[in-house]
Amino acid sequence: MDFKRLIIKLLLLFTPFFLIIEGAFYVDILKEKDIKIDYIASIIDKQLLLKNTKSPKIIIIGGSGSAYGICSDSIEKHTGIRTINQAIIFTFGPQFMMNQIEPYLNKGDVVVFSPEYMMVNYGDYTDQLKAARFFPEIKKHVEFKNFRSQLSEELRFRINYFKFFLGSFRTNDEAIASVDDTTSVFFRNASDKNGNLISHLNNSKTEVVPIVFQMPDKYFEVLEYLNTINKKFEQKGIKLLFSHPTFCSEMTEEDIKNIKKVEIFMKQKANFTIIDSTKTSQFDKSFYFDQVYHLNAKGRAVRSKTLAVNIKKALNIP
Repeated sequence: MDFKRLIIKLLLLFTPFFLIIEGAFYVDILKEKDIKIDYIASIIDKQLLLKNTKSPKIIIIGGSGSAYGICSDSIEKHTGIRTINQAIIFTFGPQFMMNQIEPYLNKGDVVVFSPEYMMVNYGDYTDQLKAARFFPEIKKHVEFKNFRSQLSEELRFRINYFKFFLGSFRTNDEAIASVDDTTSVFFRNASDKNGNLISHLNNSKTEVVPIVFQMPDKYFEVLEYLNTINKKFEQKGIKLLFSHPTFCSEMTEEDIKNIKKVEIFMKQKANFTIIDSTKTSQFDKSFYFDQVYHLNAKGRAVRSKTLAVNIKKALNIP
């Protein structure tokens, strides 16, 4: 059998399978349910909040560490500037995060970015495509590395969706979490009207789980990207402020070594404004909820107040 005939046979064999997968994805009978309960569906509320907030404004952006640990109300109270929290999950990655907020930024706006040390530039396409499933207009902000990458990631997303679709027939779980319960954290309505995650504030403290520190090379790429986006923002009169992510003081020697490398790199190459230090961003274990980026109510209050003071200083607000 020659190669051409083999390819034709493979196409005939797999085409019906791909058509079924695409058909299930296109119809998407699970979307109405998922959009009510999935945490990433909060992208809808946050995009509408951003779109409807007039300038000048302060926008908090980052991963779940910023969602958990920053109260925009506290910053707004201290600075006198309307402040909203756009942070959702670190897997979105800096490029997607900045792409999704940039169309709504105007002269005089301030972006406060606090990327977890495990963040990578491109992020995770699965979560970005899930966000686009819930809020289609955001699809244009997903930047694939190349066309081959796009085909691969789109296919993988559809296959995973089809698996989830088949699994949905084996469960009747219709429960919708609420901020009033004391167990749930990640769900659609887990944030307040200003985008701050509040679902964890009345939950019992759990064991704080350490997270493996992403090796600095990937984080250096994030910082280089911030240099690029900062130049773009400066041309539009937008201020980019960098806040180090919080990290548990009970870290390993390897973590400390990596964080020092990051700080040295930033001092040498960062052209954006850094409003704090790694030392002042370390918190005691008692300030965390379930892992070393997620602050509890006590930690959230302390960090928000400190961040507000640092933002005021950076913006020369009396």
